[in-house]
Amino acid sequence: MRISRLVSPSAFAATVALLLLGLGWPATALAVNKMTFTSGKVMEFRSIEWRTSTKEYRVDTGQGIIPVPKADVADIQMDRPADLDKAIQLIEKDKGAEAITILESLIATYKMTRIEQEATGYLAEAYFVNKNFAKAASMMEDQIKDAGPSDISLENRRRYWQSLLALKREATLNKALDEAVASSNRAFSCAGRLMKADASQMSGQREDALLDYLRVVTLYEDLKEFQPAALAGAVTVLEELRDPRADFFRKKLAQQYPASPEAKRVAATL
Repeated sequence: MRISRLVSPSAFAATVALLLLGLGWPATALAVNKMTFTSGKVMEFRSIEWRTSTKEYRVDTGQGIIPVPKADVADIQMDRPADLDKAIQLIEKDKGAEAITILESLIATYKMTRIEQEATGYLAEAYFVNKNFAKAASMMEDQIKDAGPSDISLENRRRYWQSLLALKREATLNKALDEAVASSNRAFSCAGRLMKADASQMSGQREDALLDYLRVVTLYEDLKEFQPAALAGAVTVLEELRDPRADFFRKKLAQQYPASPEAKRVAATL
């Protein structure tokens, strides 16, 4: 990404003064992208670049470039690049190999933004579908390291966990899931609990899997997005154990989530 000339110290001081006074940034900044600070202030910008060495963004406001520490940033809103949707469409058409170059370019250009997160997730998916689980896991490793529960989307975390499970990296997976379950973020905790159940089921630990599926069903009943998978998982394990309670959870899944893929899958096994 091209970096324009740094703003002069006097101009920078004047601009910061305007921000601190609540007068906003100069109207000559023609950017449509927005950065929200932890203080609540909002700044428009033309372009942005992440500097790993200093852990800060270099933000082009239209009048020069200013450094902004990551710790001061609450949110970054950017125009969605057309290439991202193009890459997603290629993956959906089973042309993941063609999407890889596009996604790698987006990741390099939009470091430490939501666009990077989304592109990284789809790149991991492209590798995962092609059974390159090691590459899929490595795509997520740097992004997830030291990230808080809300920093990385649950979808991307699931891709990472699934890759670790496929690679049988049990120690790394268990550590990640234990941290997730212990989190005060309920959605993050629920996702970790559900993944623990899936991992236990795959390893033949049916009782442990059932316990975690039922915990999701009862303790996180308000988080509807996780319920179909948890109910279907409980039905599968109970049937393997020849436990008659399988019918109860099958009916609950069919009645409460009839349109879910899990309900259709479970119904097809009857």
